[in-house]
Amino acid sequence: MKLLIDTLPLLADYTGIRRYTEDILTRLINYNSIEKVFDIKYYYNFPSSNLLKNNITNENNNSLLNVARNLIKKNFFIKKTAIKAGSLLTNCISGYPDIFWEPNNMPYQGIKSKKTITTLHDFSFIHYPECHPKSRIKMYKHFFNSCIKKSDVIITGSYFTKSEIIKILKYNPDKIKVIYHGIDHNIFKIYPNYIIDEFKKNNNFLKKFLLYVGSIEPRKNLLNLLKAYNLTSKEYKEEFNLVIASTSGWNNEEIYKLIENNKKYIHEINFLSNINLALLYNSATVLIYSSFYEGFGLPPLESQACGTPVIISNRASLPEIYGNSSIVIDPLSVEDIKNAILSLTTNDCLHKKYSLKGIENASNFSWESSAKKHFELFKNI
Repeated sequence: MKLLIDTLPLLADYTGIRRYTEDILTRLINYNSIEKVFDIKYYYNFPSSNLLKNNITNENNNSLLNVARNLIKKNFFIKKTAIKAGSLLTNCISGYPDIFWEPNNMPYQGIKSKKTITTLHDFSFIHYPECHPKSRIKMYKHFFNSCIKKSDVIITGSYFTKSEIIKILKYNPDKIKVIYHGIDHNIFKIYPNYIIDEFKKNNNFLKKFLLYVGSIEPRKNLLNLLKAYNLTSKEYKEEFNLVIASTSGWNNEEIYKLIENNKKYIHEINFLSNINLALLYNSATVLIYSSFYEGFGLPPLESQACGTPVIISNRASLPEIYGNSSIVIDPLSVEDIKNAILSLTTNDCLHKKYSLKGIENASNFSWESSAKKHFELFKNI
């Protein structure tokens, strides 16, 4: 069977959808090489039999491709034209695949296939349009409703999002498949102290620290986290710095102002490789993930696998995925966030309790299991 996969997310910033696509695809290729079920092609606004150089097989930069990407990203009409041209080119060269899998919310309208499977991660573009670039919202406004209707099956990462798909899209529940995301337990695990000490020394993490991992955008609620941290005493900040591992994001002027005002205690670093991210989780005292809205939310799960307890908000899918394995807060309450941080960092028994609960919870999720369920779905359809 011919399987066409949209691999454009592999060229995006190293955030949730790219990581999902990468982790599923690497294992999907492995399963397929064993069972020899699919003839797999990749879609980069043109069809390819090979993964491009600057994705999961090789992080080298393809400058010409990046110029085209940036031009398409910034101009709605160029993007619209490029999508139509790419879809036509794919149909002409590859013919009609048996299955087209879109891992990034919205399948391309022009690509013809016998079956279309779409992974719909969340509805943040509806609930929080201000948290997205204007060009993206414009794209969704013009194309989402007509494109998503092409989907014979929708994959989503939580039952919370499934309920939203049913409510918002009036979609047949039988055509919505919940497949939880996972983590790579070969990377996200507890490391020996000497490795952690070396990592902290090399990165100048000399103090204990709180950790935030995610993009800097309003939906992630970093602003209230910063306000909560700002309410702690000078002595507390001296003992526990705050580390922000992020991409640049958008609509974040007020956030950067707070960071600048507390730059003695707050340190921002760019997203790291998976191994360094795992070492960062291991080094942290606690991860705070007070997001307003998530379709799944990977960083808390990775943190739990590394033995670092987490604080999550009581919104969207997060209680479903993390349950009683974490401390749950009201993301609107700065005081609630502050109290949770203080209790988890100053009470050793509580810290140990949620460390063990987190390890147990994380053990229930793996990319191997998730990818296998994707593969079986593709075969069955």
